[in-house]
Amino acid sequence: MSHPVQSLADRQKLRRRAADRFGYRAPQPHPMDERLAAQSEAAYKAYADRRVPKAASLMVLVLSVRATVLGEVLLLENILATAREHNTVDPDVIVLLEDVVDAGHEHTIALADVVRSLAPTEPAGPATA
Repeated sequence: MSHPVQSLADRQKLRRRAADRFGYRAPQPHPMDERLAAQSEAAYKAYADRRVPKAASLMVLVLSVRATVLGEVLLLENILATAREHNTVDPDVIVLLEDVVDAGHEHTIALADVVRSLAPTEPAGPATA
């Protein structure tokens, strides 16, 4: 399912309308929310006009994405190990990081499944030793 890229302002407006309609009041914004929103906005802008080439190169693109995700997950694992080793982070944050690392590994597994699905299959033949 494809979603049109919307501006940050449009997404925030939509969230406010939905919250008003259902009577939800969001907690006060976190000081990092603005920076995270700017990061998201930059990512949306960077990929807004990016087009995926023909299906033949789709596997190459998915492999590239998987490599990037795997690299980032391994970096997060290193951060998590360092935080545990030095006992510098609240235990609740450790749990959150563990969840993120687990989810990241699940994404790399799912991306590997996509690659396998896109790979050409060879006709069944006699097994070779």
